[in-house]
Amino acid sequence: TALKYLPTHPGALNNLAYIYAEDLSEPAKGLVYAEQAIRYMPDNASVIDTYGWVLARMGKYAEAEKEFRKALDKPDAPAVSRYHLGWMYEQQGRFTKALSEYERGMEMNVDPVDPELKGMFDKAIADVQKRLKPEITK
Repeated sequence: TALKYLPTHPGALNNLAYIYAEDLSEPAKGLVYAEQAIRYMPDNASVIDTYGWVLARMGKYAEAEKEFRKALDKPDAPAVSRYHLGWMYEQQGRFTKALSEYERGMEMNVDPVDPELKGMFDKAIADVQKRLKPEITK
């Protein structure tokens, strides 16, 4: 509805892109909105993260990694960028790198603590540690 009245509102475009990628599991539909949002706010860490998340959910990992790194270079980088980067590494079977990103994200999510994000990090860390344990004991 917001885009009906404000078709170039970067926040609305960004949110819609994220909803398509995350909640509806249709990242290809969200790509056009993510691209528009980043055109209007190319230096916003959250917008860059959403663009990276859409790309990651589409399996475009090399492109997504570049975007997550850009977001994480910003002073206002959201901790969820570390989660997204870890998730992407996990999908690629790069579990040690995934664990590192999840742990670094937990360090970013200290004050104020986002309990939902903390829970996501806790679960992701536990899952990756289980996958790594057989590798460690070999």
